[in-house]
Amino acid sequence: MMLVLPIDDIESYKKRDRLIVKHYYNFLQKEVKDVSNTEFVLHHWRPIRIYTNKKDQKLVVIGYFDRKTNNISERQAAKERLVAYFENGPGRECQIDHLYF
Repeated sequence: MMLVLPIDDIESYKKRDRLIVKHYYNFLQKEVKDVSNTEFVLHHWRPIRIYTNKKDQKLVVIGYFDRKTNNISERQAAKERLVAYFENGPGRECQIDHLYF
């Protein structure tokens, strides 16, 4: 069993990185019925990766994979929901410079 701890208590991460992770979790709560079931979440959505360059620009990589089907339209719809959340929705406060899906 995997235990996921809140990132708020981990001071070694930058404040903006913690904000991005919190928003990704909030996004997953809307997307996935049971966020506490790690296996179910990882069925489609992959763990987030955050990179920072020397200019303090954020590059965020979020993977999506459906094991049961190779439905391109569902993948495209998931991408559009993710981009909408981080560009126009509550996640825009993260000010992500580059979002890779």
